[in-house]
Formats: sequence, C-alpha cells, structure tokens
Amino acid sequence: MKPYFDLYDTQFEDIVIALGHRLFGAGLMGFVTGPDGGRDAKFKGTAQAYPSTAAPWVGCTILQAKHTNEINASFGDTAAFNPVKKTGLVFDELARIKALVSSGEAQNYLLISNRKLSGYSEHNITQCIASETGLPSERFGVVGTTLLDDLFELYPAALMSASLNPLESPLIVSPDDLANTIEGFSEALDVDAPDEDSSHPTIRTN
Repeated sequence: MKPYFDLYDTQFEDIVIALGHRLFGAGLMGFVTGPDGGRDAKFKGTAQAYPSTAAPWVGCTILQAKHTNEINASFGDTAAFNPVKKTGLVFDELARIKALVSSGEAQNYLLISNRKLSGYSEHNITQCIASETGLPSERFGVVGTTLLDDLFELYPAALMSASLNPLESPLIVSPDDLANTIEGFSEALDVDAPDEDSSHPTIRTN
C-alpha cells in the first residue's frame, strides 16, 4: 500500500483527479478547494474505463475524495461508517449525495478514500447509500487503498502528472521511524549506554 496518509488533503485530491482523467476522460472537471457540496470533480458523458470498458458509466458522474492522515485507517472504522449511530464520513456525505441525486446532477457517484476497504464494508456502504438516496447500487462506487494501488499500477502516469513534491508533504513521524532515528544517532555517535540497575523501571519525563 502506498503511503497516501503522508499527503495533504489537497495533494490527495490532485492524484484522485489525475486518476479520474484516465478512468473517465479529459473532460473531467476538478474544483478548487473550498465548500464543494459533496463533489471534488465532475464528468459528463460516457466513462472511458470505469467501472469497465465493457460497461462504462454514462451520464453525470460525481467524484468525491476523502483523505485521512491516519495510518492503516479503514472503512470499517466507526469514524468512517457507523450504521448503528448513523455517524462517520459516509453519513456526513449522505445529505449531499441525496441532494445531488434529487437535483439530477448525479447519475453516478464515486467515493474515493485512502482507507482500507473490505468486501463486507463495501457491500454495507453501497446498500446504505442506495437505500438512503435512491441511487442504484450499480451507480455508486467506493474505492479504498487496494483498488487505488491497482489503478495507479495501471495508470502510473497519473501519479507523475500530479507532480507531488515530497518536501511539500506534511511531516508525519511514526513511533517506529522515531525509534530507528534514535538508534541511528546512537550508532553514528558511538554512544554507550551507561550501566544501570535494570531491576527498577527507568524514570521518564512526562
């Protein structure tokens, strides 16, 4: 899995739109950052390759990118989809999707996030959106990290066209990265740990 979490929201939207140009066509329109009414991009017409070249979506398609900086986030997390309390990012988008469908602006809707997606979650989310909005389940798609990885393998130029600069990404350091860095400094400086009585816990700062 690519480290999508190590991006800004706007950078994730950029790569989603770049991928959307390959899946749908050059006419896909991305929108500027700000209140988007549940749409980061829109395409009108017949898709080039989604969900397949044999049976592409036809009509107006809305793309919505939802990014998280959490590592190993999943659509199964309650922050993403909690059908009991009807909370999470899916339910946050529900009213917007319903409005787009009711107005006739959305005949197809694609939700893309850097969250892991299981078959169980995909089924439940799709059925929930279909029942709540009236959008046929075959006209709604949800994309997680596994499919994102596969699509970027098929369309590697999409990532290149986004021109991501690693120096412009947010600084996110995992505990493992920090531990490796400390060990690296220790080895480089040849620091010897003092002999200590290990029978008691080490006093740590708060």
